[in-house]
Amino acid sequence: MVKRYGKEVTNKCTICGRSDLKKSDMHHIIGRTFINERATKNDLRYLAKGLKKPVPKKLDDLRKALINKLPSNITEMCKKCHS
Repeated sequence: MVKRYGKEVTNKCTICGRSDLKKSDMHHIIGRTFINERATKNDLRYLAKGLKKPVPKKLDDLRKALINKLPSNITEMCKKCHS
């Protein structure tokens, strides 16, 4: 089982439904820029509800965990839909 950003890779696009993909892209629904630069402490704590325990206490560690380990924030799609 191959995983990217904590989510299993299925090589199926969640937008157009293609399932014969040789390679797919993972897309952050809530962007990394928002998490790293604009999200308030309350925003980060709210998003942290989707993380597995233990949730990091330091904000920098929490930001990294939200980007890399929050499967509900990642969707898989083909390159055409991603662009």
